[in-house]
Amino acid sequence: MKSKIIYLLVLTLLLSSCDEVLDYNYYVQNNYNRGIVIKYKNEKGESKTYEIVSKSNKLIYQKSELVKYKSSFDPNCVKNTFKELNVYTLNGDTSKFDYTDDKFWVKNKISDDLLKCTLTIDSLSFK
Repeated sequence: MKSKIIYLLVLTLLLSSCDEVLDYNYYVQNNYNRGIVIKYKNEKGESKTYEIVSKSNKLIYQKSELVKYKSSFDPNCVKNTFKELNVYTLNGDTSKFDYTDDKFWVKNKISDDLLKCTLTIDSLSFK
């Protein structure tokens, strides 16, 4: 009987420690009074470019990652996702910040399996 209880406890621990999938959604909110261009290179080396009109937001990247606990997420998720991330105005002005730094992003846990990361761009972002 004792071995059955130990077996059930071990089985319960194994099942409860399984990895969970967490989806990361990366948005850029453009609060600048002009359109902007986002160019990035992700962790896979893929490059993408998006144009975002004034006063709107756009989903620029999505990825899924295994996590040990549903309540956890990588605090350095932006730095680990984007190798480069540049912001330009449509007339060519460049941003003055390194947006691969997590401190510029707001991270909201929407549900147990979704994290929304938002970068807000405004007039103070440009030289």
